[in-house]
Amino acid sequence: MPLEGVRSYRRQLVAYRNDFCISCNAPRLAHQVRSFKIYHLYYIPIVPLGFWREWECSECGRDPHAYPGTPRNLRWMMVLFAAFFAITGVIASFDGQDSAMTKWLMRLGLPALFFIVLWFAFRNKPDRALREKLRALNADHNDTCALCSGTLVLDQGWRCSQCSVAREEVLST
Repeated sequence: MPLEGVRSYRRQLVAYRNDFCISCNAPRLAHQVRSFKIYHLYYIPIVPLGFWREWECSECGRDPHAYPGTPRNLRWMMVLFAAFFAITGVIASFDGQDSAMTKWLMRLGLPALFFIVLWFAFRNKPDRALREKLRALNADHNDTCALCSGTLVLDQGWRCSQCSVAREEVLST
């Protein structure tokens, strides 16, 4: 059991949509869950991160558009590694007796490398195969809620009259 991490509190279902789950490799119903996230250390809440909305597959519970086994932690470790070298390089450039070229390379090159690695960590590469699979999905035009079979009412989008969950459409990535 991890001693540090992010926990979700007060999870609430707020929307659903027809989607394609990459983990299941099939069209599925996806739920949007709203929760309050808190970073905790040794089971003690430390930093409140606010309210988050995340999509989950109704079958497997994962993000429908995230590939299983994606090394997200590896990306962020590379960002921390590049940040360490950028900070160390800038500090060392003011102390050493290196040439002017080396000093300016450490002052400008290493921070630039950090920002490039950070950009790659945040970047989501669009998937053409997923885009085609999303286009092949049938739009949900029913007037009943897929979760509770209540009547959908048009009020700033389609919303269930019983459970107040919104029906949304998949946006092309």
